Amino acid sequence: MIGHWTGSYKYLSRRIPEEIRTRVTKFKIEIIEFDGNHFSGTVQDDIETGGMNGVGKIVGFIKNGKVEFVKEMPLQTIY
Repeated sequence: MIGHWTGSYKYLSRRIPEEIRTRVTKFKIEIIEFDGNHFSGTVQDDIETGGMNGVGKIVGFIKNGKVEFVKEMPLQTIY
């Protein structure tokens, strides 16, 4: 689990304009700590695909074969 990972996300909220909601934003994660269930590290969005500026923190866990995490960015972006 420790290492470099890539992924993508889309916004689901109908409050966000459709042109932004339909974009797929890419991101890179570096997992620094992993105890077998919980992990933490850093996350950085790809600005060119609509991501947020800055390097954020990520904390999450693995349960029943699913990965869940919270991404905290240093700057707030409002759409």
